[in-house]
Amino acid sequence: MQIDAQALSPKDAYFLLSELIIPRPIAWVTTLGEGVNLAPFSFFTGISAAPPTLCFSVARGRDGARKDTARNLAALGEFVVNVAPRALAAEMAASGAPYEYGVSELDALGLEALPSVKVKPPRVKGAPAQMECVLTQTVPILNDEGAVSAELFIGRVVYVHLDDALRDAQGRISAARLDPVGRLSGQLYCGVADPFELG
Repeated sequence: MQIDAQALSPKDAYFLLSELIIPRPIAWVTTLGEGVNLAPFSFFTGISAAPPTLCFSVARGRDGARKDTARNLAALGEFVVNVAPRALAAEMAASGAPYEYGVSELDALGLEALPSVKVKPPRVKGAPAQMECVLTQTVPILNDEGAVSAELFIGRVVYVHLDDALRDAQGRISAARLDPVGRLSGQLYCGVADPFELG
Protein backbone atom coordinates (compact mmCIF):
# COMPACT_ATOMS: atom_id res chain seq x y z
CA MET A 1 0.00 0.00 0.00
CA GLN A 2 1.17 3.50 -0.81
CA ILE A 3 -0.42 6.68 0.50
CA ASP A 4 -0.27 10.20 -0.91
CA ALA A 5 -0.02 12.06 2.41
CA GLN A 6 -0.93 15.36 0.76
CA ALA A 7 -4.29 13.92 -0.27
CA LEU A 8 -5.26 12.94 3.29
CA SER A 9 -7.75 14.90 5.35
CA PRO A 10 -6.32 16.34 8.59
CA LYS A 11 -8.23 13.67 10.54
CA ASP A 12 -6.87 10.80 8.42
CA ALA A 13 -3.35 12.25 8.54
CA TYR A 14 -3.58 12.45 12.35
CA PHE A 15 -4.63 8.81 12.63
CA LEU A 16 -1.89 7.68 10.24
CA LEU A 17 0.87 9.54 12.06
CA SER A 18 -0.37 8.60 15.52
CA GLU A 19 -0.49 4.93 14.51
CA LEU A 20 3.00 4.95 12.98
CA ILE A 21 4.97 7.19 15.35
CA ILE A 22 4.77 5.04 18.46
CA PRO A 23 5.30 4.92 21.34
CA ARG A 24 5.29 8.65 21.96
CA PRO A 25 6.30 10.18 25.30
CA ILE A 26 3.74 12.47 26.89
CA ALA A 27 4.42 16.03 27.97
CA TRP A 28 1.96 16.66 30.81
CA VAL A 29 2.20 20.43 30.75
CA THR A 30 1.24 22.98 33.38
CA THR A 31 0.88 26.63 32.40
CA LEU A 32 -0.59 29.71 34.03
CA GLY A 33 -3.36 31.93 32.72
CA GLU A 34 -6.54 32.84 34.56
CA GLY A 35 -5.88 29.64 36.49
CA VAL A 36 -3.52 26.67 36.36
CA ASN A 37 -3.92 24.71 33.14
CA LEU A 38 -2.84 21.09 32.86
CA ALA A 39 -2.94 19.19 29.56
CA PRO A 40 -1.20 16.19 27.90
CA PHE A 41 0.62 16.39 24.57
CA SER A 42 2.12 13.38 22.80
CA PHE A 43 3.74 15.19 19.88
CA PHE A 44 6.69 15.80 22.20
CA THR A 45 10.41 15.14 22.39
CA GLY A 46 13.78 16.35 23.58
CA ILE A 47 15.78 18.12 20.86
CA SER A 48 19.08 19.27 22.41
CA ALA A 49 21.34 18.74 25.39
CA ALA A 50 23.39 21.93 24.95
CA PRO A 51 21.36 23.70 26.14
CA PRO A 52 18.82 21.18 27.45
CA THR A 53 15.83 21.82 25.20
CA LEU A 54 12.54 20.10 24.46
CA CYS A 55 9.54 20.75 22.27
CA PHE A 56 5.88 19.85 21.96
CA SER A 57 3.13 20.89 19.59
CA VAL A 58 -0.37 22.15 20.32
CA ALA A 59 -2.99 21.91 17.58
CA ARG A 60 -5.47 24.71 17.11
CA GLY A 61 -9.11 24.08 18.01
CA ARG A 62 -11.66 23.25 15.32
CA ASP A 63 -12.56 26.94 15.21
CA GLY A 64 -8.91 27.88 14.63
CA ALA A 65 -8.51 29.36 18.11
CA ARG A 66 -5.56 28.66 20.37
CA LYS A 67 -6.09 26.04 23.06
CA ASP A 68 -5.54 27.07 26.68
CA THR A 69 -1.92 25.87 26.85
CA ALA A 70 -0.93 27.80 23.73
CA ARG A 71 -2.80 30.87 24.92
CA ASN A 72 -1.01 30.79 28.27
CA LEU A 73 2.40 30.22 26.67
CA ALA A 74 1.92 33.21 24.38
CA ALA A 75 1.21 35.37 27.42
CA LEU A 76 3.73 34.10 30.00
CA GLY A 77 6.30 31.97 28.17
CA GLU A 78 6.88 29.54 31.03
CA PHE A 79 5.75 25.96 31.56
CA VAL A 80 6.46 22.73 33.39
CA VAL A 81 6.61 19.31 31.76
CA ASN A 82 5.53 16.72 34.30
CA VAL A 83 6.28 13.05 33.63
CA ALA A 84 2.98 11.20 33.82
CA PRO A 85 3.47 7.89 35.64
CA ARG A 86 1.17 4.90 35.22
CA ALA A 87 -0.27 5.60 38.68
CA LEU A 88 -1.69 8.88 37.32
CA ALA A 89 -2.56 7.65 33.83
CA ALA A 90 -6.31 8.13 34.29
CA GLU A 91 -5.84 11.68 35.54
CA MET A 92 -3.43 12.43 32.69
CA ALA A 93 -5.93 11.26 30.08
CA ALA A 94 -8.80 13.11 31.78
CA SER A 95 -6.81 16.36 31.82
CA GLY A 96 -7.08 16.44 28.04
CA ALA A 97 -10.84 17.06 28.19
CA PRO A 98 -12.06 20.47 26.93
CA TYR A 99 -12.43 22.36 30.20
CA GLU A 100 -13.52 25.99 30.09
CA TYR A 101 -10.68 28.52 30.09
CA GLY A 102 -9.73 29.42 33.65
CA VAL A 103 -10.88 26.09 35.11
CA SER A 104 -8.00 24.34 36.86
CA GLU A 105 -7.69 20.74 35.70
CA LEU A 106 -5.69 20.03 38.85
CA ASP A 107 -8.61 21.08 41.03
CA ALA A 108 -11.15 19.30 38.83
CA LEU A 109 -9.18 16.04 38.99
CA GLY A 110 -8.18 16.23 42.66
CA LEU A 111 -4.48 16.75 41.93
CA GLU A 112 -2.20 18.83 44.10
CA ALA A 113 0.10 21.59 42.81
CA LEU A 114 3.66 22.05 44.03
CA PRO A 115 5.57 25.33 43.69
CA SER A 116 8.28 25.57 41.06
CA VAL A 117 11.67 27.17 41.66
CA LYS A 118 12.48 29.19 38.52
CA VAL A 119 9.12 29.50 36.72
CA LYS A 120 5.65 30.58 37.81
CA PRO A 121 3.54 27.58 36.68
CA PRO A 122 3.37 24.89 39.37
CA ARG A 123 4.33 21.24 39.20
CA VAL A 124 2.04 18.22 39.64
CA LYS A 125 2.49 16.36 42.92
CA GLY A 126 2.86 12.64 42.26
CA ALA A 127 4.75 13.10 39.01
CA PRO A 128 8.14 11.42 39.58
CA ALA A 129 9.95 14.07 37.54
CA GLN A 130 9.16 17.64 36.52
CA MET A 131 11.08 19.90 34.14
CA GLU A 132 10.70 23.65 34.55
CA CYS A 133 11.00 25.34 31.16
CA VAL A 134 11.23 28.78 29.60
CA LEU A 135 9.80 29.23 26.11
CA THR A 136 12.51 30.16 23.59
CA GLN A 137 10.76 29.79 20.25
CA THR A 138 7.30 29.26 18.77
CA VAL A 139 7.06 27.79 15.28
CA PRO A 140 3.70 28.06 13.49
CA ILE A 141 2.62 25.02 11.46
CA LEU A 142 0.65 26.12 8.41
CA ASN A 143 -2.00 24.12 6.57
CA ASP A 144 -2.47 24.13 2.78
CA GLU A 145 -4.52 27.33 3.00
CA GLY A 146 -1.74 29.12 4.87
CA ALA A 147 -3.61 29.20 8.19
CA VAL A 148 -1.94 28.15 11.44
CA SER A 149 -3.11 24.63 12.30
CA ALA A 150 -0.69 24.00 15.18
CA GLU A 151 2.22 25.57 16.99
CA LEU A 152 5.50 23.96 17.97
CA PHE A 153 6.69 25.29 21.32
CA ILE A 154 10.42 25.01 22.02
CA GLY A 155 11.58 25.49 25.57
CA ARG A 156 14.81 25.45 27.52
CA VAL A 157 14.83 23.26 30.61
CA VAL A 158 16.01 25.49 33.47
CA TYR A 159 15.34 23.30 36.53
CA VAL A 160 14.56 19.62 37.11
CA HIS A 161 12.88 17.89 40.04
CA LEU A 162 13.42 14.14 40.52
CA ASP A 163 11.99 11.72 43.05
CA ASP A 164 14.95 10.35 45.00
CA ALA A 165 13.66 6.80 44.46
CA LEU A 166 14.24 7.01 40.69
CA ARG A 167 17.99 6.31 40.86
CA ASP A 168 19.27 2.76 40.41
CA ALA A 169 22.43 1.28 41.96
CA GLN A 170 24.56 2.95 39.27
CA GLY A 171 23.00 6.34 39.96
CA ARG A 172 21.07 6.42 36.68
CA ILE A 173 17.35 7.09 36.38
CA SER A 174 15.56 3.76 36.21
CA ALA A 175 12.91 3.60 33.47
CA ALA A 176 10.99 1.07 35.53
CA ARG A 177 10.95 3.35 38.57
CA LEU A 178 10.03 6.39 36.45
CA ASP A 179 7.21 4.24 34.99
CA PRO A 180 6.15 6.79 32.35
CA VAL A 181 3.02 6.40 30.27
CA GLY A 182 3.54 6.40 26.50
CA ARG A 183 0.93 7.08 23.83
CA LEU A 184 0.06 4.65 21.09
CA SER A 185 -3.01 5.29 18.92
CA GLY A 186 -6.66 5.82 19.78
CA GLN A 187 -7.19 5.07 23.45
CA LEU A 188 -4.12 2.81 23.69
CA TYR A 189 -1.22 3.64 25.99
CA CYS A 190 1.89 1.71 27.02
CA GLY A 191 4.50 1.47 29.73
CA VAL A 192 8.14 0.39 29.81
CA ALA A 193 7.62 -3.15 31.09
CA ASP A 194 9.69 -4.90 28.39
CA PRO A 195 12.90 -2.94 27.74
CA PHE A 196 15.81 -4.60 25.95
CA GLU A 197 19.45 -3.69 25.52
CA LEU A 198 21.56 -3.57 22.39
CA GLY A 199 25.32 -3.27 22.19
